[in-house]
Amino acid sequence: MDAANAGKALEQRRPPAPRAGQAVHQDERLAAAEDLLARSLHAKRTMPRPLAAGNLPRVNGSKTGEQAAGVWWLFLVIGVLWLVFALLVFRVDASSVHGIALLTGIVCLAAAGLEFLGAATVHGGWRIVRLLLGLAFVVIAVLAFVHPQNTFNALATIFAFYLLLSGLFQIAWALVEKHELWWLRLLAGLAEVLLAFWAAGNFGHKAFLLIVWVGAGALIAGITQISYAFELRDRAGPAEA
Repeated sequence: MDAANAGKALEQRRPPAPRAGQAVHQDERLAAAEDLLARSLHAKRTMPRPLAAGNLPRVNGSKTGEQAAGVWWLFLVIGVLWLVFALLVFRVDASSVHGIALLTGIVCLAAAGLEFLGAATVHGGWRIVRLLLGLAFVVIAVLAFVHPQNTFNALATIFAFYLLLSGLFQIAWALVEKHELWWLRLLAGLAEVLLAFWAAGNFGHKAFLLIVWVGAGALIAGITQISYAFELRDRAGPAEA
């Protein structure tokens, strides 16, 4: 009697067998789950892997720097030409205001052209700064060609602004960029700022000093261009240099 009761109790605990329709629905749900799992695995296999740090695509600024680094020799040649020009400056007639004004204007125009050329080698804020500096040099060159009041004092004041702007830019570039020859550019900038205050002062003998200041400005421009050429060469690396 106890065995019969135990068998009945066991049968009552067993879940009822699924009907035919319920079995079909369970098979459909199982097939759908298997299909979803297969799709997720396939998506993981085909998903692009994240790029490693060394394989990241270069931004436009990096491409600009690499392209500029390929022509580092151009700035080296320009720097040498500035040095040659600095030697020839002292052959100009120091007694002619027109001759010195022409010389001053040429120096400022050449410096403006170099700033526009240098703007193509950088990106971001430095590009804007170099473009604005180039425009300022163009204005100073026009004023030098016009040489208001036709006096040496006016020319000295005009050229003092060129030296001041150029010197401040060289100092800022040296302190921010900090390349290997940053100290050379820093010294050149400080020298230009000192020359600017000297040119703006009334120390007499303006005709001779103007020649000295223009020659010194050309010399400093040559040094900074040569320094910039080596900065670009360092960007290029040993393969391109």
